[in-house]
Amino acid sequence: MKSTVQTRPSLFNGARGMGVVRRLLWTLVLLGAGAAFVGPADLAAQDVEEIPGVSLSMVFDRAYIPPLAIMPFEGRFGGEAVASQVQAIIGRDLRYSDRFAVVDSLPAGLSGQGVDYSLWDQFGADWLLTGTVEGTGSGSVLVLELHDVVSFRMLREGRFTLPGPGDEGFRMAVHHVSDQVVEWVFGEPGMAASQIAFVMAPYGDSETRKELYVIDSDGENLRRMTFDQQSVVSPTWSPNGDRIAYSSWRSGVPLIYERDLLSGQESTFDPNRRGHQITPAYHPDGRQLAFALMDGDRSGLFSYNVDQSCCLSHLSGGRHKDLQPTFSPDGRRVAFTSNRLGSAAPQVYVMSAQGGEADMLSPY
Repeated sequence: MKSTVQTRPSLFNGARGMGVVRRLLWTLVLLGAGAAFVGPADLAAQDVEEIPGVSLSMVFDRAYIPPLAIMPFEGRFGGEAVASQVQAIIGRDLRYSDRFAVVDSLPAGLSGQGVDYSLWDQFGADWLLTGTVEGTGSGSVLVLELHDVVSFRMLREGRFTLPGPGDEGFRMAVHHVSDQVVEWVFGEPGMAASQIAFVMAPYGDSETRKELYVIDSDGENLRRMTFDQQSVVSPTWSPNGDRIAYSSWRSGVPLIYERDLLSGQESTFDPNRRGHQITPAYHPDGRQLAFALMDGDRSGLFSYNVDQSCCLSHLSGGRHKDLQPTFSPDGRRVAFTSNRLGSAAPQVYVMSAQGGEADMLSPY
């Protein structure tokens, strides 16, 4: 992920100029130190034989990551009890965002004295976050200020309503605040308010039986979604995040089910076609669902309108295994894996979302 370095005009004067020069020199020192560790052994390790047709690599961009200090949050009108908890969640969210070098272990004595930009500039902070949690009966209001230390000014201020710490939506509400801070600085929201759907064996249960779980992006708030006592596989999110489709062996054969996370209701996927239903994927419009249907030695990819519970459409298939469809962001194409070459290693193909001829993307 690349971080954008924003340049600010008229900074090279007084204490602000010294702070910028200091950070620039430190960045150059880090760049030089990183280059000094590339030796002949490293270059030789890069010169390895590759599998023809496929090349996987990682590219690192040595971008400047701005330091962000978080002043200990204050509380009043009953908000004292949750102020530190809110600060801890936001601090971890911003650290996990990889957008800031977060400094949140600061002495409490630094709060309650206003913002001394010269002091924070000497500490090397580019950004400073201050917050006050005000109690409002069952919940609270977080008053947040983001200060641009390099420019000696407050950049943004916001008021955010939070439910009580015992409420199920408390942590997610704070995650949304963290994403707003990222957007204030970089112009695009963070990802702290996202969740992860996955399968695992319940504690003490057989490894062959796996259930569906959902967890927040920071590894907290784990919730078990199914109690099928059978294997659950291939969970996939709807585009707006209010539904999860997955395959389960609860009936003895793998069938696709859809769970509404808002109502808690679950529906059975019934395309009126025999076979094992696996690897579902939502269309970007949220109404269509592509999936693989296995029937003996034959398999195929199909799409189905889950909103209207109708309109099964065949996309591809044959005496080979076409699996794991996924739509392109514009919904016009479908990528999938297939062993149609006859080898044990499946290849990646892409075709129109309406089906037809497929082009292989990973020939080897």
